[in-house]
Amino acid sequence: MFGFAAPGMIGGVLLLIAICIVLGIKDNNQKFKKWLSDQKKTKPINLLFFILIVIGLSFAVAVVISLILAVCAKNSHASIDGGYEKAFSIMFVFLAVSAALAVFGWLGIKLSRRSSSDWRELDFYNACVDNGIKSATTQTNLAKMRLLAEKKGFRIPDEMDALKEFFLRGEAAANKQKQKIEQIDLSVEIKKEREEERKEYISLNAFTDYSGRSKRKQMLSSALAEAKEVLKEEEAMERFMGSLYQKESSWGTAGGIASGIAGPAAGIAAAIDTMQKNAEKRAYNASIAPGVMYAQQQIDTAKLSTVQKIELYKRQIDETDLKLIDESLTGKNVFSRITVHNSSFEVSKTGAVRVKATVSASKIKILDTASGVVDGYLLAEICQKGKKVADAKLRIPMYGLSTEKEQLEGICTSLQDPNAKYSINLTYGKLWVIESA
Repeated sequence: MFGFAAPGMIGGVLLLIAICIVLGIKDNNQKFKKWLSDQKKTKPINLLFFILIVIGLSFAVAVVISLILAVCAKNSHASIDGGYEKAFSIMFVFLAVSAALAVFGWLGIKLSRRSSSDWRELDFYNACVDNGIKSATTQTNLAKMRLLAEKKGFRIPDEMDALKEFFLRGEAAANKQKQKIEQIDLSVEIKKEREEERKEYISLNAFTDYSGRSKRKQMLSSALAEAKEVLKEEEAMERFMGSLYQKESSWGTAGGIASGIAGPAAGIAAAIDTMQKNAEKRAYNASIAPGVMYAQQQIDTAKLSTVQKIELYKRQIDETDLKLIDESLTGKNVFSRITVHNSSFEVSKTGAVRVKATVSASKIKILDTASGVVDGYLLAEICQKGKKVADAKLRIPMYGLSTEKEQLEGICTSLQDPNAKYSINLTYGKLWVIESA
């Protein structure tokens, strides 16, 4: 059976030679030669696809010739070895593989041409826009498109309808490209916004794991640490303002050194030069003195305020250990002492939900005389179609909630649908009553 493969392969080679001759290898088809040259420069992958087509077709012819010869031999009983059925199956597999190679190469060239066409249409549209041609609705614009196509070397059919269609396809490609760029920009923006929301979530939910005196002490400790950092910055600014003044040099010292080295005349000259420079420095210092003094006064005032805050926080941290807590009230009882004046929420581009609520508390007494405030956090239940899907904690400030109105804020970052419709229900989270600071 496989003895007939040699004639088949010879037939395949002859087909390959014939294809080369027909396509212009012998200089009788300039169009094909130009195509080969263009692909070599711009899309070398197309040459590979072309080779796959030729090999696939040649191999297919070889297999077909071998099959024909084998069938003829079987019918004439020229050669019978009992393995025809198996051999035929193998040859048909080879035929399928060769056909697949040819089809793959053809599809590759077709897709490559489509991509190349898309870019040509896009380039033509951009060239038109750059030259003030933004539509294909008038004969004037179409005529200018024709001139532009000739000038830039775009190969477009002469018919105006084809020219218009080419422009419109380029416009569609430009819009598609613009949408992709906008999607990428939006993705980057959303990623950045999510990072900011994550930081906001950490900040707003800090200290919500603490309860009772621990929460106030932790918040006071954090405020104390921030105040100390502010004081360091203010002291650094104070040193900087002091460094703006130019220090005068001793003319006696400068003159004495110069006199010892080069004699009395040099000493006198050095002393005079130093005095002149000192006079310039005094004039400069006098010119900046009002501004520096004003800045130093502001820094001194800020430093005094910061130092007072530091001392206050230290004292309050120490005093918190002795603050009373009303152990008899449940979270629900405490929540009943709170008045919600207004509440609102908004959904960001990322789908995160921000909640704000203005609240206050009624007057509260612990035991008989100690004034109490509400502490802890409220819970904003985020509902969709009447069902809770998430929540956000609204932390009460460091000194608690009293009769004065306070705006509480919270954020939920677990939701990611910016178009979802929600409703908000405020309830108690973890609440208690502690003696005021």
